[in-house]
Amino acid sequence: MVGAEAPRAMQPVRILIADDHEVVRRGVRSLLKSRADWEVCGEAVDGRDAVQKAKELNPDVIVMDIGMPYLNGLEAARVIRKEVPQSEILILSQHEAAEMRPAALQAGAREYITKSDVARDLLAAVESLSRQVVAPGSSQQLKTSVPTNGGGKIPSGISTSEVALQKRPEEERAWLASIVESSDDAIISKNLDGIITSWNAAAERIFEYTAEEAVGQPVKLIIPVERHEEENRILDRLRNGERIDHYESVRVSKSGRRIDVSLTISPVRNAEGKIVGGSKIARDITERKQVEEALRRIHDELELRVRERTAELERRTMQVLEQAELLDLANDAIFVRNLDGRITYWNRGAERLYGWARSEVLGELIDDCLKTRFPRPFSEIAAEILRTGSWQGRLIHSTKGGQRVTVASRWSLWSRDGKPLGFL
Repeated sequence: MVGAEAPRAMQPVRILIADDHEVVRRGVRSLLKSRADWEVCGEAVDGRDAVQKAKELNPDVIVMDIGMPYLNGLEAARVIRKEVPQSEILILSQHEAAEMRPAALQAGAREYITKSDVARDLLAAVESLSRQVVAPGSSQQLKTSVPTNGGGKIPSGISTSEVALQKRPEEERAWLASIVESSDDAIISKNLDGIITSWNAAAERIFEYTAEEAVGQPVKLIIPVERHEEENRILDRLRNGERIDHYESVRVSKSGRRIDVSLTISPVRNAEGKIVGGSKIARDITERKQVEEALRRIHDELELRVRERTAELERRTMQVLEQAELLDLANDAIFVRNLDGRITYWNRGAERLYGWARSEVLGELIDDCLKTRFPRPFSEIAAEILRTGSWQGRLIHSTKGGQRVTVASRWSLWSRDGKPLGFL
């Protein structure tokens, strides 16, 4: 008999679904919607998103995958258990319970079920957690939608759990149908001989064969000839009970179009646990591959341009060094000042005449070093050089030791692409 309900029990149980595969989220959501007293309050696409949504939504129950990007389900569970302790966590995973259940419980999960058993076990597991949310340690129960004998009461001798068991086949069919009918990915099943046994609508769209054409045919129908051995290896791994995640390969459509795909392949077991075939989810990643190839080409082109530019700079550097060596051989003092009056080049002849080493004057103001006396204002001389490209005359300079020397000076305009840069 169902006891009196606490006020909290009148509210729906709020559930957050966290899985990086949309098709799985959609299937779980469809199954949970069979309960009118449950509400899917949000969905998360990775572990980091799950933690954030848990903080924002404060769900009663979180149904969470393990294999997610950024944070896996176990890492996310540890964070949620610490920061949102009121939320109960149910781990839903491809891994067998014997392998991962202890780690999941240690991370803070309360329940663990495998995806292969989700249609059978999910509702009961969520109901178990929701009872803990409503009345931890008490006998209070949530409002439960169950069939009655027509008078609004549960038939005598039938428990809620027994009614739930009676509903499971229908729920399983609804969940599987939701995955098959609504998935954007091709979902194909095959037996251990590689013969196709089911073919969904997305498979028809991607590979261009109707279900009638594909079912009963070898799955090599959509595998390029040069990759047939790949399928043999996949079948061997399925027979050994292995799961293959996000395996990138190439398939071919009815019209001969080659399609880049990401494959997730899982063994299918019968009621006795014997492996009888495999289920395959094929995601068309052709567009992603085309983008990656375009980016690779752009990268290669940029690399080529960088190499060419580097080679050109090295060539010009060698030319400058050769020219500098020639200037160093000259007996005359040769130096360059930019438009700000700072020394940018100073040859050995200048070192000998003025006594300043190159390292001492580069970047310094030329007037601080040479204390030049011009025969007329420098502004007039600079204007003449900019106008005519050159100037010559006598100047008086100071050496490092303070000696004044009179020099015959010849000035030329130093420019690049028509833009004045300084004076030589």
